[in-house]
Amino acid sequence: MAFDISEAQVVLTEAELGLRLPPVYRSMMMACNGGTAWLKESNDEDDTWQLYPIKDASDRKRLSRSCNHILAETKSAKEWGGFPDDALAIAADGGGDLLVILPDASDASAYGDGIFIFFHELGELKPFADDLSRFTIE
Repeated sequence: MAFDISEAQVVLTEAELGLRLPPVYRSMMMACNGGTAWLKESNDEDDTWQLYPIKDASDRKRLSRSCNHILAETKSAKEWGGFPDDALAIAADGGGDLLVILPDASDASAYGDGIFIFFHELGELKPFADDLSRFTIE
């Protein structure tokens, strides 16, 4: 079960990233930091994703529950062939593919809203959703 996360913890992660997180992603993660997500209009089990939490170091229990945070998972994914240097991993499907966000082309200080799939076997990105609001999260 996912916990909420404070704005202060999100700001710490944004400082480490050097970019602001997209507003929709940010607010949804502050309410439910991680969990299972799927597209609202999809009945396909292949569209189920495990959201990585944002690192929460506010206490030992929250740090333990967020150890697979977006910073750690992105660092790990960058060791794979073809993972884009500027991508931020936000979720996994359990089979190696990842959901990622990319820097905003019109705002160099933030990530864009768009959600992309990184296909690990092909080393390719494909647009997937306009933003996280298209997902149901539990």
